[in-house]
Amino acid sequence: EAAIAKDLGISRTPVGEAIRQLADEGLVEQVPRYGTIVRRIERRELAELYEMREALESYSAARAAERISQHQTEDLDRYCAALDQIGRQARENDLTELDESLLNKFLAADMAFHLLIIQATGNSRIMKVVRSTRTIARIFHTRREPHNLAVVEGAFRYHTQILEALRRGDAEEARRITE
Repeated sequence: EAAIAKDLGISRTPVGEAIRQLADEGLVEQVPRYGTIVRRIERRELAELYEMREALESYSAARAAERISQHQTEDLDRYCAALDQIGRQARENDLTELDESLLNKFLAADMAFHLLIIQATGNSRIMKVVRSTRTIARIFHTRREPHNLAVVEGAFRYHTQILEALRRGDAEEARRITE
């Protein structure tokens, strides 16, 4: 903590808080009389996180279908439009995979879409759990398979179907598509 705080020119308090948060998320381990080390995330742990995320997000989609506001569906519509625009840009530029800029836009729109659905449940505990699992998922996003046009078009199609189920208030369909 002291070394990082000195390098950053800040006090130890925010560094200590950040390290504790990383430890809570399972990214680092604090070893007595040794220090803090970065944990190696096992493949099994990552699979478990995605399984948990699938369960929480599909449940959240069903609850959101019952509670989502018009303003929230309008925001989801904007995220879908962003995904569509990313696909258009990739086609116009004859990209076989998304470049870094388009990939970052894609991941941001995708994450915002899913987080807004969870927010629409009104359940802050689910939101907290999903945010912590997304922290780990974001760290590994560079190790994913490349995002080509088919991936973007598929994501746009599924996101649009989820949005339509939410607009209709069809909880079971929203859950099924999200899953």
